[in-house]
Amino acid sequence: MSDQYVLEISAPKLLMLELMGDFKRQKFQFANISSLVRVNLKFSGRVCSDEYDHEKRRTQLIELLERLQHVNQLELWDWCIQVLSYGELKGLPSLVSSCKILTLNSHVLKWDIPGIVSLLQGSPCLEKLVVNMSSDYHHAQKFLDSCNFDGEDPWTSSKRILSPLLHLKTIVIVGLKGLSRRISASACAVFAAECSGSGEDGHQNRKVRAF
Repeated sequence: MSDQYVLEISAPKLLMLELMGDFKRQKFQFANISSLVRVNLKFSGRVCSDEYDHEKRRTQLIELLERLQHVNQLELWDWCIQVLSYGELKGLPSLVSSCKILTLNSHVLKWDIPGIVSLLQGSPCLEKLVVNMSSDYHHAQKFLDSCNFDGEDPWTSSKRILSPLLHLKTIVIVGLKGLSRRISASACAVFAAECSGSGEDGHQNRKVRAF
């Protein structure tokens, strides 16, 4: 008997939704959530065993995000980002979202970067990116270990041609000063590369704040 339970949400006037907990045990069904504006997904997967099926978890997460792809503001935490990294490393297409404000609670370490790239590439309407590097950080070690394909380190070998984020106007990085110089430099390099490009008028007109 499955220990997964189903949470059904029908809320035509709901504006904000926050979901958290053990993702493996949860399945969601939505009905009439067109008014939803802001979503915060703070899942964990640290209780999973050695048989943890990362591909199945990614499929579940993508199905959830597909139902929420119309929201204006999306906030994700480290575990979700790392699961999306798996799909990026496998060359799977990014989920397309219409969100304009994306908040990522991540320290932007090597196992987060592919997932961040996937999210950015799937957000063509993005206007503001917030990266919270001061949040508590967790990583699913068993999941990360299982991503070593053919004995090759995927965290340094993955490459992808990126499209410019034409609507992006503002990047806010929180907690940068509290991290080591090496991690801070790495994070800055990531967002300088992934968010490069010009605005719709062909000029660089973005604001970047780091603190």
